[in-house]
Formats: sequence, structure tokens, C-alpha cells
Amino acid sequence: MVITAERYYNISKVKEIWHKLYQENEMFSPFQDYDYVANYCHLYPNKKGRCNVFYVLYQADSKGKKPVMICPLSVSLLLKQARGYEILGGREADIADFIYASSLSLSEAKACLKKLLETLGLPLRFKHLSEDSIILSAVRELYPELQLNEEIYLRIPKQESVEDYIASLSKSTRQNVRTAYNRMKRDELEFELEVAYPTKTNEALYEACIEAYVERQKNFYNQSYILGSKAMTAWYYRHFDPESKSLASSPKSFVSALKINGSVAGVIMAFSHNNTIVVPRLAINSAYNFYSPGVVLLVETMRYLLEHTELNSIDLCLGNERYKYSMGGVEYRSYHFTIPKA
Repeated sequence: MVITAERYYNISKVKEIWHKLYQENEMFSPFQDYDYVANYCHLYPNKKGRCNVFYVLYQADSKGKKPVMICPLSVSLLLKQARGYEILGGREADIADFIYASSLSLSEAKACLKKLLETLGLPLRFKHLSEDSIILSAVRELYPELQLNEEIYLRIPKQESVEDYIASLSKSTRQNVRTAYNRMKRDELEFELEVAYPTKTNEALYEACIEAYVERQKNFYNQSYILGSKAMTAWYYRHFDPESKSLASSPKSFVSALKINGSVAGVIMAFSHNNTIVVPRLAINSAYNFYSPGVVLLVETMRYLLEHTELNSIDLCLGNERYKYSMGGVEYRSYHFTIPKA
């Protein structure tokens, strides 16, 4: 088997190959979608000392060559201690991976990885590489002594009905669900779930979701706004955050907002993917904590999915927060590590 490599500095040069390989592999997440990564490249273009680079690996024989893998990377050349490559999007996306067809064998993956490392000649850092990735399997075989650091994610698995979903939760969580609804009823509060799907997120709902997310980040992590004020921080997320931009523009975006007496009490910003909504953004308004808005938001979103769409599960993405377990989340993992230069 002969593997050859070609290098490009503009993601548009590999668009056609990217789409073909991505569509052939159902394992990929929305974070490997071409438009998501292209959005990142647009917001963070090549500049002095750091650039995005795309290696296309081909399998060659007497009949010609065919593309088998795209390796999207970012390279830092300025600082000695930061010198090396890292998988593109690993810092921002919940999952990062190379792009390859599902038919790629382990031996082919190992050959591709060897060729890439020989070509780079610098350390290669991975972050958020899925436990299901054939690249991870190749790394484990090629570097059995390499330290792999894991990160935990949770997803609520496929459900048949909202009643079955609630019944699957623990006794204490079921009680919390009942209490949340009873408190709103007792206090004569009206609630509704506003959803934007499958059409593009409406601007007013998107703005409300961004503001709720910014406020939640500040309160949850007990930190100041990153740009000094709520308005400026929300402005930054709207215009310069790759994830926010993708959620606003993707035709596969799913947004749900729980409103209590007309005010936003909780929001989900997600991508629809393979009968699942993948949720990188979930935030609640702490002013409504007494009514457990996160619990109601997830129950009502699951109800909407099962009654109005073909979607039937909720991927809560990176993080092992307690509420994810309480609401039926099942663990899966990603890994981060560095392969030394060849």
C-alpha cells in the first residue's frame, strides 16, 4: 500500500473530497461537517506564526490514486514551546477528528497516520478525539505506551415516548420533575417551549439564547464578562465565536427555549444529526431556579422531539455535570494526547 500526501492552505480546495468522505461515515458528529470547520477557518484565518493546513492522503496503485483521508490541522511556528501541529477545531469543538470513509480499515488508518507524521516532522496534538475514531485505534496500536487522557460526555439515549423517558429516570428525579411542574401550577405561572426547527433560527430567539448563555456562563463560573459587559460579550459570541455562528447559520440547527410567563428560563442550542440533537449549548436563567427550568427544558424538548420530529435522543456533549446523569445521560468519551515528532 502506497500512501501519498498533498497539502493545502485553503479549506475550499478540499471541499468536494470533504463532502464525499463525510457523507460516507455516519460516525461523524456535526463538528466535522465542512461548513462548521469552514466557519472556524473564516473567523480564524491564517496569520503570521499560525495557520490552518489541510493534508489530503491518497492511496495510490497502478490504476491511479484515490483520496482516503483529510487531516485538518493548525500549526504554530512562533513560540518554541508551542511549536507543532494540532488537530483543527480541537479547542473549540466538542469532538474533533480526521475525515475519512467508514470503510477505512485499521491497517489503512495506521499507514495514513505514519505517512502524516513523517510528512509533518513535528509533534501532533489531538484533543476531543472520539472513542469510536479509527484514528484512536491506530494510535493505540502504533503507540501503546502513549498516555491518553480521557474526557467524559453524556447522551440521553433513544426514547419511544416522553412517558417512557420520565419512567426511566430515578425515583428522586421523577419527583423533581413532578415538583417543578407543580410549583409553576401552584404559583399560576404559564410556560411554553418555543422551538426553531427545521428552519433557520429566527433572529429574536437566537439573540435571547445568546444572552441567556452569556449570563449563565458568568454566574455558573463566577467570573466577569469576557469583554467587560453583557452586551459586549454577547456581541462577541454573535460575531466571533465559531460555534455560535454555526448554530445560527446551519440548516441543521435546533433551538428550544423554555419561557415562563414570557421570559426565557432556559435554552438549548443544538445541531440535529442522525436522529439526535447534539447540544453544545444549554443554559438556564438562575432567576427561575426554584422551578427547576433545566429539568422542564429537557423534558419538554424531549416531548417535542418525539411528538413533532424524527429525532429521539439528546446528546448533552462534553462534561459530566450531575444534572446530565440525573436526566438519564449515558457516558461516552473522547481523548486528548500528543504524538511526539517522528
